Amino acid sequence: MQEIVGFVFPIRSHHANSIFEKGKDVFLKFTGRLKELHAGSKVIFHVSIEKLLVGEATIKSIERMMPEEVWKKYGTRLFLTRAELLEYARKSPLGEERRRKELLVCVLTKVKKYHKPKIPKRRMTTAGYYITRDDYLALQ
Repeated sequence: MQEIVGFVFPIRSHHANSIFEKGKDVFLKFTGRLKELHAGSKVIFHVSIEKLLVGEATIKSIERMMPEEVWKKYGTRLFLTRAELLEYARKSPLGEERRRKELLVCVLTKVKKYHKPKIPKRRMTTAGYYITRDDYLALQ
């Protein structure tokens, strides 16, 4: 089995802007999986509407937290506004009520917007997907 080095996350264009242009360094996601992610893993951002990989970062630290705790601890470092966080905590992007309440919270470092966005090899899912070392190196 190939070594997993990170994860490709779908993200909206204005949220990617928050990370790359406004210096927001805390990213979060509702998920029960992603057990392979740890400090040092890569996060690749896929802008869904454009269907392009637009940049990457390295996870500095990772923890699971409730939405209220995230805002208290990280506040404006978060890539979402407080209103967006509360809405995201209530409903999924598909409009479904959330059953899972705990968030995966990643503090990012080495944030890099790609000079030229890249076309992904794989089809993006709403959840995203793991990226192997070979696939990551092919992006470089």
